[in-house]
Amino acid sequence: MTALDAIGRMPGTGSPRVGELCGIDGLRVRRIPNFPCGWFYFANGNRVDVVRLLADAQDTAAVLADIAHE
Repeated sequence: MTALDAIGRMPGTGSPRVGELCGIDGLRVRRIPNFPCGWFYFANGNRVDVVRLLADAQDTAAVLADIAHE
């Protein structure tokens, strides 16, 4: 099972913590097992919008800043 498959089946299981810290309502992240990165996405009803795949070494807040201003 891949992380994207898991998101599609159970979109509410991703953590909302980064979205809360960055002030982006509804943003969730699902970590990728055995890799230092995660999928950032929004779950909207029966649809999932993936916005970024970010590595742990990246400045998450800076990269996600464009989403916060939309």
